[in-house]
Amino acid sequence: MSHFSFSSSRRCQQLLALCAVMTLAACASAPPVDGRLLPCPSAPHCVASEAAVSSSHYVAPLALQGRNLETAKQQLQAVIADMGGKISHNSNTYLSATFSSAVFGFTDDLECRIDVAAGVVQVRSASRLGYYDMGVNRRRVETLRHGFEAALRQ
Repeated sequence: MSHFSFSSSRRCQQLLALCAVMTLAACASAPPVDGRLLPCPSAPHCVASEAAVSSSHYVAPLALQGRNLETAKQQLQAVIADMGGKISHNSNTYLSATFSSAVFGFTDDLECRIDVAAGVVQVRSASRLGYYDMGVNRRRVETLRHGFEAALRQ
C-alpha cells in the first residue's frame, strides 16, 4: 500500500509549479547592478556589449551619436516595439523588453542601459531557456542597432 495520498500528490504538484515559476523569474532580466548589465552565462544563448571583447558573447554597444537621454529612450522604445518586443521595465537609464519566439513561444530578454557619458547604449540579449539560440540574440541586437541608426536619420 502506498503512503502517498492524493493530498500529498497535490501538494507536490503545487510545490513543483512554484519552483518552476521561481526558476523562470530568476532567469528574467533585472536592472543593472553596480551600473552594469548582468554578465552572460557560459551557454552561447546570450550576447552583451559589456562582455570581454575577446568573448564569443561580445557585441558592440549602440552609439548614441549625439542623442540625449530622452531621445535615446524614446527611439529605443519605438524600435523595440517595431521588432515585436514588450517593454517590461523602464527607468531613468535602463529598459528591458521581452520577445517571444513564434513557434514555441520561448521568452528572450533584451536589456539596454543608456550611458550618455560614454556615448553608448550597452545591450544584452539572452534566451531564458535552452543552450543554443542559433544566433537569434545576436541578430536581435543587430536589428536593434539598425533600427536605432535609422531613427537618427529620420
